Formats: sequence, C-alpha cells, structure tokens
Amino acid sequence: MAKWNGTARGRLAAPIEKVWKITSNFGGLMEWSRIGAMRSCEISEGENGIPGCVRKITAELPDSGGSAEIHETLLELDDENHVLRYTIQAPAVALFDGLRPTLKLLDRDGSTEIEWGYEVDADPADPAKEQRIAAAVLGFYSAGIENLKKIVE
Repeated sequence: MAKWNGTARGRLAAPIEKVWKITSNFGGLMEWSRIGAMRSCEISEGENGIPGCVRKITAELPDSGGSAEIHETLLELDDENHVLRYTIQAPAVALFDGLRPTLKLLDRDGSTEIEWGYEVDADPADPAKEQRIAAAVLGFYSAGIENLKKIVE
C-alpha cells in the first residue's frame, strides 16, 4: 500500500543528551510541546518509557467547542540512537488517526538536529487528504520544535 509521509526539522543550540532527556519522556509531551489545542497529556496504560505504554492527550476541538482524546502508543524508545516511535489512535480527529510518528535526534558537533515526522497509509479515495494531514501535522510538529528550542537554548 502507498504511504504518505512528512517531516519537520530544526536545529537546537543544545547538546543531544540535554534534548533527549526532555523529548524521550513519552508522558512529558506537555513539558516541551505545549501548543495548539492540547490541554493535557498523561500515561493512561503501562509504564512511561516502556514500549506498549499509552499516553492520552486531551485536545480541544475548535470547530465544535468540545474536546477529543488522542491515544498514542509507544512502539520504540532507543536511547542509544535517540529515536522515539509511536502510533496514534484518534477517531475523533480523523487526520491524526493511524499516523506512525518518529522523533529522531542527531548530534551535530554539540548542537542537535531534530527530525519529527510521520508515515500513514495513503487514502486513494481522498487524495487531497495528504495535504490536509501535512499542513496540520507538520504545523504541530514545527511549533513543538520551536517551543523546545526556547526551553533548551
């Protein structure tokens, strides 16, 4: 099956271990990415940092005035290679449902390059959905990277 993907990138003037200490805390997303409609984030199943754990994010739905729960399941937390992978289940926020994000850090001579991207199965019945996903998700990831920059630099 065809895949859609996208990646937001940024350079942080901070050592990789400092950035990883913050970003590898799967349950601590609100500590560095407090943006958009996200109102809370907590581990709802399992043990934080152990693959299989689930974080529950509560987000406001601006169009309806209500809120939605987004469940993200940790697939991989690789301290050696600074990689975090997870899946998203968000039936109430269809654009995010089924995404498989990856957050990766790269050491760049004392600074850190961050790549926060996603992959999702293409929807041949709605090809315009690819652009809607990219705009929403990459906007969220880029804003998160900018907020992280303020914290670590």
